[in-house]
Amino acid sequence: MSAADITAHWSLLRSRGVDLGVALAPVQDAGFGGLVRQYTRGNIYWHASTGAHEVHGGILSRYIGAGAQGPNLATGERELGFPLTDEISSDDGLYPYSFFEWGTIAWARDTGGVRLFGELFKAWRASGGVLGKLGHPIADVGRVGGGRAAYFQRGVLWHAENSTAMLMGELITPLLGCPQLIDPVHPPAFPWVRFTGAVTALDRVPGLATELWRDRLVLVPVKGGSNSIQVHLTPAATATGSGLERALSFAIVSDGSVGGGASSGGVVGRPVNRAFGNGDNRAVDDAVNLTVGDAVNRTLGAGVVAPDNSLPTLTELNGSLVRRTLYSVAFRVPGRTPTVIAPHSVYARSDWASFNIAHITDLHISRRLEKYRSQMRKTGVPAEDIALYNNWNDAFRDFIRYANHLHSVGLLDAIMATGDLVDYVHEAGDNRRGPGNFGLFENLIRGNAPSPDSESPPSEPLRVPIFTSLGNHDYRANPYALGFKLKVTGGGILNDIVSGITGGLLDGLTDAVGSALDAVPGLGLIGSLDPIAALSLKYIDALYAYSGLNLTRNEALKVLGLKRPDRDEWYVPVLSPEVAARQALIDPAMRDGTQWYFNHINRNRSYFVQMGINRLVMLDTRHDRDITDTVSETLITKLGFGSESSENFLAVSPDSVGINNDELGLVRAAIDSAGANGIVLVGMHAPPINPSGNMMLAHFRETMHPAAAPEFVTAFLLARDTSSVMRVQNNTLVPRSDALTTKSSWPRNGTPHFHAGTVEDLMDYGIAVGLQEELMKLFSGADGRRPATLVVCGHGHYRFDYRSKWNARLRQLEIFTDHYLENPTSYYPVKLFDKWYDPTGYRRRLVTVKAGTPVAGTEQNIHDHQSGATWSDLSVFNTPPYAEPLATSKDAAAWWRSHEPIIVQTAALGPASNTRRDIDTNGSAPGPNFQGFRIIQITNNVIQRVRYITIPELRAAHLNLPWEHTRLDTVDVSGALDSNLIFASIVDETPTPELPKTDKPQPVLREHR
Repeated sequence: MSAADITAHWSLLRSRGVDLGVALAPVQDAGFGGLVRQYTRGNIYWHASTGAHEVHGGILSRYIGAGAQGPNLATGERELGFPLTDEISSDDGLYPYSFFEWGTIAWARDTGGVRLFGELFKAWRASGGVLGKLGHPIADVGRVGGGRAAYFQRGVLWHAENSTAMLMGELITPLLGCPQLIDPVHPPAFPWVRFTGAVTALDRVPGLATELWRDRLVLVPVKGGSNSIQVHLTPAATATGSGLERALSFAIVSDGSVGGGASSGGVVGRPVNRAFGNGDNRAVDDAVNLTVGDAVNRTLGAGVVAPDNSLPTLTELNGSLVRRTLYSVAFRVPGRTPTVIAPHSVYARSDWASFNIAHITDLHISRRLEKYRSQMRKTGVPAEDIALYNNWNDAFRDFIRYANHLHSVGLLDAIMATGDLVDYVHEAGDNRRGPGNFGLFENLIRGNAPSPDSESPPSEPLRVPIFTSLGNHDYRANPYALGFKLKVTGGGILNDIVSGITGGLLDGLTDAVGSALDAVPGLGLIGSLDPIAALSLKYIDALYAYSGLNLTRNEALKVLGLKRPDRDEWYVPVLSPEVAARQALIDPAMRDGTQWYFNHINRNRSYFVQMGINRLVMLDTRHDRDITDTVSETLITKLGFGSESSENFLAVSPDSVGINNDELGLVRAAIDSAGANGIVLVGMHAPPINPSGNMMLAHFRETMHPAAAPEFVTAFLLARDTSSVMRVQNNTLVPRSDALTTKSSWPRNGTPHFHAGTVEDLMDYGIAVGLQEELMKLFSGADGRRPATLVVCGHGHYRFDYRSKWNARLRQLEIFTDHYLENPTSYYPVKLFDKWYDPTGYRRRLVTVKAGTPVAGTEQNIHDHQSGATWSDLSVFNTPPYAEPLATSKDAAAWWRSHEPIIVQTAALGPASNTRRDIDTNGSAPGPNFQGFRIIQITNNVIQRVRYITIPELRAAHLNLPWEHTRLDTVDVSGALDSNLIFASIVDETPTPELPKTDKPQPVLREHR
């Protein structure tokens, strides 16, 4: 009967696509009451207590080498027993595993098959296994310190012989998205291991902590850097601390001395303790971010003697840190290439007085974008049109290549990435416990995301440290459709209305239902709809979300791929409101801090980094607020009874939850610790201020506002706060007699500021709403502190510049706008109204910035006489430049004293303004495309220049722009290493594997490489 079970299981596997080949021998006795049969590509084992299961490939080789179901000849112990499962994917979907009676064998390309068994296996499973604190096993069980140890991606487990009391040494290194900055001249100690559990073993067994970690950790330069010499980390002589938790530090040893001393940079931890992590209101454990000065570090000694600032020789490079080099933390196993466990996580730089930092935002990385060109080719889109497609992943690839180029010539040393790193967490069919699109984000940074086709730029590893924070899309669980039809039955609408609204609020239903149903969760406006027909409508058409991809509607339909079988025509899916709402759902693992991102990219939600006397603050503005995801909520909001955040969500400019009191304290601490002379550079995804409707009128500018006609601001108020300038007379809206002077918080003219008062007064459209007033006051120095220097944001995909000032006499916040950092040549189009109270009577004008233009601006009409011109008539509004931008200032320090804080939005690095010459897509000539990033140039602790670089200009210049040859004395002398030293890489960093298409473990016959 048992032999028949083996044959039946072979057939079952084959039906699932797992073909073990033909039998090599009859069923054989496996001992211990079990049987085995060998096939050409694997074995099937059977036992009454386990059933029949297959083992194949490299895992089978390791299994047999360890004695298989019997004793290991090297130890005399039965380690694993019979298999309990076929080969399956790990809980996170990344690697194949086979589980046995008393253990497991895990396979990864860089570790080979790793055996874990016995009490260590039980303890690992009890700690959460792959999804717990320790992650995947990376080295076989071994004997250490009179006991047994097993090593994992994030730590070690140890127990004494004949004991089940388990010691856990959790490894808490810096991560890719929050790397540690260290001074290579005075390298600090690294308190990277936290012991818990049976910590008394550390007292009973002298030197146990050191023995567990001796010769285990190294720093490996990122491929393509200036050298490939490993830097060994030496553990301290003993763990420190008492009670239920101990800590072990590591040092870089050179000439017999232990590294120590002051550090010029690092993530702030104790004693400031200002990094806020996975729980919205919890401080990350101090062990995550300990820096020099903590008692743990002081036990390691005073440190090495600082050499002079001359370039190091090749002899000095051996085992020492190299300035301006990015390192990965790797785990060593004798006879094996080091396994990278914390890629791109340590950066060596001596001085942070003069350096450059890039700001990127709204990358919107997703795996589905890699397939769109192929889909367009299959559906017959011409090659010249496919070439116009904007793959957001490619923009990041090009940015990485340019960042590496700038780093190699000494013009870049850090990157701020302020949210919407991914477009959404998981693709359809993903393992929900796996990396999702954050895996692609990491692989792009590590250079392990091959280009999907010849049109995409090549991938290469980023050699510049990158600091990340999260945006609202990083919290969204699911993909969204580029377009869809929302199925809404009349009866369903009425039922939602009756259940969602009480009282006599239905009188104006037929007038309101049309506008209520023209919005779809996560996608925004759908278009006009006849209100009477809406009550019996079967479905309504959605607006397509293809603009940022630079597609036409026809191309977007082909990308969606739903083709009618009877003719050459594509259509969009029809979704119920419940299904449509899933496109905006928040990923629970991102909300509670357990998603893959927090173990592999960045443990911290909000934190600040010391760069000499300067401070870099990164704030997580969190997920969408007041998501409107049902028809009844949509209708209630459209009838005027929803929250303002609900209204903004439906207008495709969602508010974010914002920061909390702890994070407000984080900003205060950064400002205080920077002192009077340090830069306070803040990065956040959702901005702290933004005008209602994203309506940034040219007449709001500090240059133009004092002499602007009052009608322009009044027209803005008409659109955004009608009751402030209109009144009802005989059932008709008519202008108020005081319309040009109402709402004094929006001065019509005569002031350089365009707004005075609270943020919630029409300056809170699509912003970080949590503690919005307190945050802006803090940025502006309202509490007597010095102001922040520069706040950089994203979210809206716009390029806006503001400055703010706290007017102590009037006790009010004043907001200004202009082209403060540098004047663009063109800006966003404006609407010039013939009559401010007639919103339909306007002239759309493209905006240019031209020297010599009068303050009031001038209008110009241009006619394109070429045949076939898409937009034959262009209307232009010429405006004057800002008189003294930072770009032309002779005294940058004085400029900042009179302007700070500057608050800017940077347009998306990924999504772009649609520039297609297609009337259906762009009914009028589009404005400028600001898809790109900023380079912030700092000299002697003063921001000298902030350059805006667009992706189109970067690509046109083949990643070599003229500004690079006009330096501002920001080059670190050690930058010469990159051109003088050439070494071959010795570590092949392992990519995050492709993800399986289901949550359920599936048997897969794999080649183990």
